Amino acid sequence: MHRDHREFFSETWGNAGLSALGVNLRFVEDYDSRPLKRGLHFRIPPTTWSKTGANKLRGLSETVMVMIQEAAR
Repeated sequence: MHRDHREFFSETWGNAGLSALGVNLRFVEDYDSRPLKRGLHFRIPPTTWSKTGANKLRGLSETVMVMIQEAAR
């Protein structure tokens, strides 16, 4: 966790830790922060990072979902 006078930033999801527990998922990592917006990251080779996120604003939630299909390329 990173913390300073403005915010905190911590990893809430990571494949390395989950793999050690026998959980095998394709998501790479996720972070939680306040007050900055963060999201869930994933990678589809051969591209670089892609991102989707769910952000909380003063107790309310805003959720963004991205559906990626092979046919949409």
